[in-house]
Amino acid sequence: MKRILQITLFAFILATPAFGVEISPILEGKMAAFSFTYDDGAYSHYTTALPMHLKYGLPATFLIITDRVELEGEGRAKKYCSWSEVCEMAAKGMEMASHTKTHRNMRDLESAGLTKEMMKGKTRAELFAMREPNWPTVWSEIELSREALESHTGQKVRTYAFAGNAFPDWTGRIISEARIYTRGNIRIATGRGDSAESYRKQLDEKVVVSNCVSCAMIHGVGTGDAGDGWNPIPSLDVYESLLKMVAERRDTLHVDTFGNNAAYAARARNTKLVPENDRPGVYKLVLSEKPKDICEPGEIWLRLAPGEKVEVNGKPAVPNAQNAVLAHTGDTIAVR
Repeated sequence: MKRILQITLFAFILATPAFGVEISPILEGKMAAFSFTYDDGAYSHYTTALPMHLKYGLPATFLIITDRVELEGEGRAKKYCSWSEVCEMAAKGMEMASHTKTHRNMRDLESAGLTKEMMKGKTRAELFAMREPNWPTVWSEIELSREALESHTGQKVRTYAFAGNAFPDWTGRIISEARIYTRGNIRIATGRGDSAESYRKQLDEKVVVSNCVSCAMIHGVGTGDAGDGWNPIPSLDVYESLLKMVAERRDTLHVDTFGNNAAYAARARNTKLVPENDRPGVYKLVLSEKPKDICEPGEIWLRLAPGEKVEVNGKPAVPNAQNAVLAHTGDTIAVR
């Protein structure tokens, strides 16, 4: 009897129409968002990664250590990109982002001069007060790096990654004051032991089903040259397999720079469908930034239930292949 009730209930749930438009956490209403991120500004990012991304039509985020950018000229080491190469990558649609000025560990910088004995038993507020004298050094790693990148490329820096992924206690203050997105949610960390099969497994089991923004963290791309960078992918074939598989999944993955994906995710988190009391089924897309969040008004994708129709500002909206429609913060949405 219990089994029959379970089956009957399940059938009822399936047969019950699901109404209610919802704000999609992913651009275009897709299943997940994905970003390629490259650390350090290695020379191979310009010679190998850039052409590969252009070949597959995939944007990427390149995180530059600005003090390691090489000068042009005879005797150049070609371990890192030059400013002309960084600018060319930006001009070709890639995001140039900050990976600090010197690549020092930010967690160590914030506690410089403090021993474990000095910090033992202290409250969080007391620790912040003890670390305050180190804030100018911590801040300079972000601000000077950003100034250098923006002055050379003319592109606004929107993304930042901590050296060694060492997130300091100051992370919240950094985000708030710098108004940048910090790279996180690394679902694919690449390196020497990778294979095409390991990428396929991670993409299908971690990325595509996540319903959130995730990324690959890449250092070396497998050229075997001095400018390949730290912990390189084993070969160019294995490296290209990752880009090819991501390109093949673009019907479910929104692939974009980390800055673009993070900006949309923040906007979606901060936007609500607020009902208009005097008009049933009519809502307003209201943006309300959370404290310390980074959020700008702009486009919002709405996922529709099967058979659901909406109007945006009084005009019928045509859903895309994901059954999602495009609106913007401030728009009026009517569910029919």
